[in-house]
Amino acid sequence: QYRELAAFSQFGSELDDATRAQLARGARMVELLKQGQYVPLSIEDQVISIFAGVNGFLDDVPVEKVLSFIHDLLRWIDDQQAPLKAKLSKEKQLDDAATAEMKQAITTFKSTQAQFV
Repeated sequence: QYRELAAFSQFGSELDDATRAQLARGARMVELLKQGQYVPLSIEDQVISIFAGVNGFLDDVPVEKVLSFIHDLLRWIDDQQAPLKAKLSKEKQLDDAATAEMKQAITTFKSTQAQFV
């Protein structure tokens, strides 16, 4: 959808705010989904990364800093929020409590990371 919208937007000179926001989020999601060769992410790390992107936590992070942000976020969660990652690994689903816990953890991390904004 992002690629189709990006291609379509090349023909239009004026885009509304919603379309610009959707294109910006799409660019961040494409960047987020890039993984290094022979460096796969665990399922839990993938869930956390995609959750951050889909829920708008990356909207104010410059596109070129998305991978650094996610790398630092995942390392911080390993160090500071290990029970959250263990819960995701054990339960294999996102219930309301896990969703709230992830939102809180990412918000806390973002508040300490001025270099990404």
